[in-house]
Amino acid sequence: MKSQVHNVPAWPKLARLAGRFGRTTFQIAGADVTGQAGLSEEAGRIARYVIVGGLNTGFGYASYAVLVLLGLPLGLAVAGSTVLALLFNFYSYGALVFGSTAGRLLPRFLGFYVVLGLANFALLRALAGAGAGPLLAQMLLLPLLAAGGYFGLRRFVFGQRRPMSTMGAACSPCPPSNP
Repeated sequence: MKSQVHNVPAWPKLARLAGRFGRTTFQIAGADVTGQAGLSEEAGRIARYVIVGGLNTGFGYASYAVLVLLGLPLGLAVAGSTVLALLFNFYSYGALVFGSTAGRLLPRFLGFYVVLGLANFALLRALAGAGAGPLLAQMLLLPLLAAGGYFGLRRFVFGQRRPMSTMGAACSPCPPSNP
């Protein structure tokens, strides 16, 4: 199994924990932290996604609580913590799950979160129309939204693209050439 290498500027304990799920090497301050579990690369990435999702949830709540305790009006506390959480989520998912924190991916990340939020709202309304209360409806949607979030981030935000050098000028995508 091929090992991925992620350069992680912070969070060494989380990197060690996340590295246990899959064969992944994290480079922290020049030292390698390698996970040795026998899980497939995809299973390891999914496990890291779940762990980092918990970290992101904690950060989002903590940033909201700090802003409320600082006396900001509720709307500003929500807006401020949302912006901070989105940036934190981009860098934590990017570094610890998908191996990229390239700034050029941030607009796609934000766009994907808007789409995911709109899908959440539409599905909540549909379940409410079917008689489910808002708390039950959101609880029922959590696994679907988490799975959609993972696969959407993997495919549309952090997905690998073919290098330009392998693509011909007139085709998209080109079949591999035979020597």
